[in-house]
Amino acid sequence: MVALFQRPSTVLHGADQAGLFANRPKSANNGHAYFADDLQRQLVFNSRLQTWMPSDGQNLVVGSTDKYLVDGFRGPVLDGAYVVDSGTDAQALDPVILTTSSGGVVNGVTGNAGTGHPADASFMSYPLVFKPSDGRSVHHFRFKISAITNVAFFVGLTDLGTLEEPMSLSGTTLTTNATDAVGFLFDTAATTNNIWLAGVAADVDDTEVNSTIAPVADTFLDLTIDLSILGVAKMYINETLRATLAAAINPAMAGDMHAVITATARSTTSRTWSAELLASHPLLTQA
Repeated sequence: MVALFQRPSTVLHGADQAGLFANRPKSANNGHAYFADDLQRQLVFNSRLQTWMPSDGQNLVVGSTDKYLVDGFRGPVLDGAYVVDSGTDAQALDPVILTTSSGGVVNGVTGNAGTGHPADASFMSYPLVFKPSDGRSVHHFRFKISAITNVAFFVGLTDLGTLEEPMSLSGTTLTTNATDAVGFLFDTAATTNNIWLAGVAADVDDTEVNSTIAPVADTFLDLTIDLSILGVAKMYINETLRATLAAAINPAMAGDMHAVITATARSTTSRTWSAELLASHPLLTQA
C-alpha cells in the first residue's frame, strides 16, 4: 500500500545528517541515511541498487506529485491509483491483494475460455508521472506464475494503461500492440519458451533478446529494468544482467508511462500470477 511518511524526530547515521536532496552524497555504504529537508523525507542508501530510497519503503511525494513508487502489497487493498482489469471470461479475475499471505502479495487470475487475450487476461498497471526524458530510472518487480505451460505474461513498462497485451511472441514473430513498451515477455506460443527481453520505441520494434532463462512454476523472479534518459534499457533477471536494449523505448514519449503486469492463459486451464514487489523511481544517485 502506498502512503506518506512523517518526518522522524531523529535521523540515522550517514554522510549527510540533513540537507537538500541535491546535496546528497554521490555514494555511501548500505544503510547510510539522511533527512532531505526539501523532500521532507528520510532517505537510505541501497548499495545493491546504487540509489537513495525512502527509509519506509513507501511512495515519495513531492507536493502533490508521486516521484517514487514502491509497493510491497501489504494491503488491505490496492492503492486507488492502480488500474486493474480482467477479460470477459468468468474465471478471469481482477488482481487483488492476498490477505491470507503473511507477507504482501497481489494475485491475478487468468480466464480459461481458451481464446487468449483479451477474454482470458488479468491486468494491473500503475501510472508513473516521470518519463525517460526526466532522467535515468529503475523499475523493479518480484513476479511469479503458477504454471509455465500454455500461458503468456508481460512485466515491464508500457504506454498502455488499460487492459491490453503490450506484446506477444508467436513462433519467432514478435507482435507489439503498444507504441512504447519495454519489458520481460514470456509466451508459450513462441518457438523457444524462455523469457524474452523486448522493447518498442515509437512503434519501431527493437530486436528481442533471448534471456536463456525459463521461468520456474510458482517461483518468484526478480526482474529489473534500468532505463537511461536515451531510452536504453539494461535488463536484469535475478540480479544478473541479461541484455542491453539500445532502442528499448522512445526517450521523448509524450504519453504516460505505466508499470504493468499482465498474463493470459493460452489454453482452457486458468493460471494465477503473483507479485510481491513493484518499485519504480528516477534514480536518486547523484551524477
